[in-house]
Amino acid sequence: MDAAKLKDAVTTVQTALAAPPQARLETRPPLLFDNANGADHAYLEAVSLINEHKYEAAITSLERAKATFGAHPDILTYLGFANRKLGRYDVAENYYHQALAAEPKHKQATEYYGELLVERGNIAGAKVLLAKLDAICTYGCFEADELRQWIAAGRKPAF
Repeated sequence: MDAAKLKDAVTTVQTALAAPPQARLETRPPLLFDNANGADHAYLEAVSLINEHKYEAAITSLERAKATFGAHPDILTYLGFANRKLGRYDVAENYYHQALAAEPKHKQATEYYGELLVERGNIAGAKVLLAKLDAICTYGCFEADELRQWIAAGRKPAF
């Protein structure tokens, strides 16, 4: 390479470095998380809020976690659960479908979807999901036992 070309290349690079930024990523609202730790915190916070029956706040936290992790089946399942508890059955069902599309053998999504069907009076549909859980849980599992009690009671069982 001759000296003139090299000098021109150095001048071009120095000019580019001295120029103000040409491109900038600015989001409105600003990005909620800069790392997975913030999303982990939001997810754990949401589970705690669900346990406290604070479903609207839990949905907000789950949406923040989803913004970082994407459509994770655990997040989708809890979004379905919280919406179901608020009586938003169609929204809940959509989240359960998404969770099961992402992870067809997701035990909690299968159980909660079965509970939703019981709440809607679709005992036959809930029994199909119970059979699916029984197949997934070869030696039994809490989720299958829970759904079995819902079906037997025809509603949420009194524990």
